[in-house]
Amino acid sequence: MPFPALHAFAGYSIYALSKNKEENLKLALYCMFLANAADLDFIPGILIGQAGRFHHDLSHSFGAAILVGLLSALGMRLWKKRGALKAFLISCPAYASHIILDLSNGHCKGMPLFWPLSSHRFSLDFKVGYLDKAKSIETADLGGFLEHLVSEVSVKRFTLEIIFVGAVWLSFFIWKEIKKRAPLKRACPNLQRAISLK
Repeated sequence: MPFPALHAFAGYSIYALSKNKEENLKLALYCMFLANAADLDFIPGILIGQAGRFHHDLSHSFGAAILVGLLSALGMRLWKKRGALKAFLISCPAYASHIILDLSNGHCKGMPLFWPLSSHRFSLDFKVGYLDKAKSIETADLGGFLEHLVSEVSVKRFTLEIIFVGAVWLSFFIWKEIKKRAPLKRACPNLQRAISLK
């Protein structure tokens, strides 16, 4: 499964593609949180001593993504009296990005993607972006879960994700800067011509 860095990047990408008229740090952070929120299913498992007991269960379904989108829309409607549709259209994909990333990295147990319509579990047989297979945490207790997080394989994965996310973000911001300066370059010759005419 991808680490929080890659999920957060996916959430930020959803925010960046939402074409907000102005930068909104709170909305960006909210999208990054939602992109990681499905993994909150580790918490009840940790509390009973089996970290992965509920992982990749109902929280990893498109039904859960739609539910999160509806709750976000309801919250926006009650709080601001407007923007409910926009809240749904950004929250649902931000949450669903987590499910798609986890699915693309393969999982033997599978995920109930179409819950509540079906409890059938789906998985893909290929893994993307990882050097090695990690020790399963499905039956790990809290100690095993923490050990997994600091293992050599996990550190390699996390480092690769940070490098990947950093490179993509850097490319995105450079592209944005170039795009921002392009109109100035086009305007400069016109400005010089106007000055020479005077």
